[in-house]
Amino acid sequence: MRGRNEASTIPLSIGTASGASALSSAQQLPAPLRELVQLRTQADAALHAPALRRELADGTAGPNAAQARDSLVAVVHAAEGWQAKCKSSGKVSAEDDARGEYCLAFALSRIGEFDGTSPADLPARLEDSLAHFQRAADLLALPQPPEIEAVPSVTRPQDPKRQGGAVDLPPVSAWVAEMLAEWARAQTTLAFSSVMAQGDGQAVVQEDRLASLLDLACRRNVQALFTPIDPLTPPEEATSASANTVMGNARLIRDLSSLLPFSRQPTHWSRRLAWATHVADVRFVAASMSANKLVDAASAHAQVLQNSKISPAERREVKRVVEKTLRRIAPFERTQGNVLLWLGRVMLDAVGALYLGRSEGFQEERRRRDDSSDTFGAEDEDQEQDGQKNDVPENDLVRETRQVLIRAAALFENAYASILRSPRSSRRKRLELRLLRRLEATYCDLEHLDNSTPEVVELRSQRIERAVFINDRLVALGDTGGDDEMAESDQEEADEEMAEEEADEDSDEEEERLARQFGRQRIV
Repeated sequence: MRGRNEASTIPLSIGTASGASALSSAQQLPAPLRELVQLRTQADAALHAPALRRELADGTAGPNAAQARDSLVAVVHAAEGWQAKCKSSGKVSAEDDARGEYCLAFALSRIGEFDGTSPADLPARLEDSLAHFQRAADLLALPQPPEIEAVPSVTRPQDPKRQGGAVDLPPVSAWVAEMLAEWARAQTTLAFSSVMAQGDGQAVVQEDRLASLLDLACRRNVQALFTPIDPLTPPEEATSASANTVMGNARLIRDLSSLLPFSRQPTHWSRRLAWATHVADVRFVAASMSANKLVDAASAHAQVLQNSKISPAERREVKRVVEKTLRRIAPFERTQGNVLLWLGRVMLDAVGALYLGRSEGFQEERRRRDDSSDTFGAEDEDQEQDGQKNDVPENDLVRETRQVLIRAAALFENAYASILRSPRSSRRKRLELRLLRRLEATYCDLEHLDNSTPEVVELRSQRIERAVFINDRLVALGDTGGDDEMAESDQEEADEEMAEEEADEDSDEEEERLARQFGRQRIV
């Protein structure tokens, strides 16, 4: 993470400057379309209002929800009027026609959250929205979304399928980049709606349909991620909204993919790994760019060191700023470690299913054993021993999984070293414990990949030395044991690590918000 080139394969809009979208270019649009664009912008602002967020968190449909609904209805009416004008007049450009289609698609994709649409009717509303997104793309001659398995990856650079891969998408206007992200959101929401029952609000998973929908949602999100914004776009029109939407989509894709049951089918794991890699890339790069901002600020401050007449007081101030920056980088390193640990565990389950004959994931087995520790009997022990008799092969997937987990451990160790630079406090102790437990959990996962290969035997001996240190340090800190905390919510992580970087709406609470609106429950 100390290196600054890890995000180089992501050309996106994640690095776009934040700020409200301007309407300067809209002034050149025909009057009806200009009004439509303004209404869409107002509706988008209403959807992101903190007051609406608080209202929905309370499970109520109050005045802010009504305002959002009315704003979206106004967009639909204006868009339908613009469409009528386009049909009656042959003088509308394809780009203007497409922009109107986007405004209508946007409103249709969101209005179901506020107008009383039932979970059973939501998919049809979303399909209608997706048809308008597609028509806008056709008018703009946008390319098809790339195949996700061939996309370069920052979290899996050693994947043979991705080495040498490239995504060459033409640059687009800022509003088109925003449209691509919203299109991916609508596609992801359709996947979400597919797991809600017709009447009783319980989660129902139709495996083939969910997998197909997630495939397309992921491809759409990849397209939104990798489509660059035209460099001639006025700076005032640049917005971080597209990046925030892409990140929110990735989180929902992650949660929905976890609903698919464990399988030994290679095609199942090919898809799961592709989705997981995309999700990990988005989250990893977001943390990298946040950390890079801190590094840039510290580097600028340290320029004073080049002055030969620098005073001791100024030198001490630079040292203080650099040390503070290193401490502030620690949460982002921990976030990156969490991302790689999560990805490594998905890959580890793939190894277990494809090469070790396992019928459940490693973490599921651990949780099952923890939940039934009092009744864990001889038969279970025999089954566990039988499972351990399967030798771990040394192949591309095993090696790559091992490297991902080793990188996760290195990031946790970097974060731990940064935390040790901070003054002693109860908060520092809490963070130390958390990082040491994450390291311990990562080493436990690596143990599942041990075999008799000389290189792996050497790595195991090094890991044991580190594990002894971790155990001693945990004892010194008074650790009483407990979970590895991997189950802590992303919202909690966002509050602790990168609250200033998260959008109001595009956090893990997006899933809960959608569930409240459509299913009145959280997906489990």
